Amino acid sequence: MSISSFISGAIILNKLEQYDAAFALVCSTVDATSKKIYPSDNNNHRNKNFIKKYFRIISTFGFPGIRADGMKIRCRNIPDIKTDKEEFVAIEDIIYHIIRCGLVHECKLDNRLQFINETRIGDFDGYFQLPKQIIWGLIIAVILCENNQSEKCNKNIEINIKGQVVKIDEMWGQEKKWLEKSLND
Repeated sequence: MSISSFISGAIILNKLEQYDAAFALVCSTVDATSKKIYPSDNNNHRNKNFIKKYFRIISTFGFPGIRADGMKIRCRNIPDIKTDKEEFVAIEDIIYHIIRCGLVHECKLDNRLQFINETRIGDFDGYFQLPKQIIWGLIIAVILCENNQSEKCNKNIEINIKGQVVKIDEMWGQEKKWLEKSLND
């Protein structure tokens, strides 16, 4: 098993709309990739540091219409997550504590979390909502991370990025190229 095999599985499962299993695999790849970058950090810190470092990629490909270096969101619908005094929480805390930990430790997504087709982030209709595309942002961040440039799927798996069909084996470790390309789009 390798990061690339988990990414391949996540892409296949996501296309089959088995989002929880796809997210679980992606969360494992974020952990494995972040361990390469931050080997002495604990799991919590290295995952959050990876998300912070790669949030420009995550937002560009995972939050359609948004390109940001960081994000804090008001969160009242998940009261057990630690917020600041204004009830805001960093996106890396949502991804790590609500998505990743629920999947890894309980094999399920928090029932207060809702993935939607629109780019809407935060508390709405009694749920904390995130766009379904977030998984693509995480997948692409892992693929583009320069620490993963030796990964290969060898399965000719293709993804559609803004109307362009691309083989993921041509993307591994190509962060600078793809980030520059996305900024020019």
